[in-house]
Amino acid sequence: MTPALAFRSKTVQVDVDKLVGLRTRKNWTQEKLADKAIVSVRTVQNIERGRPTQRSTLARLADALGVSARELMFVATDGQS
Repeated sequence: MTPALAFRSKTVQVDVDKLVGLRTRKNWTQEKLADKAIVSVRTVQNIERGRPTQRSTLARLADALGVSARELMFVATDGQS
């Protein structure tokens, strides 16, 4: 899915490796990220398990981590789905 197409859908797939990497680089627990992004811990857990999320949630996570929402989006490359 291209970034442009992903932003038109209601839900997006988060790049889990990037999210977890940014979170752990800040030495944040899932609870701390949830608090900073004003989302539930369950939401962070589900996203880190690979479940898609709403664009607004992606934006909150990105803002809390100091990156753009596009940076956290998973974009499939050739050979990935």
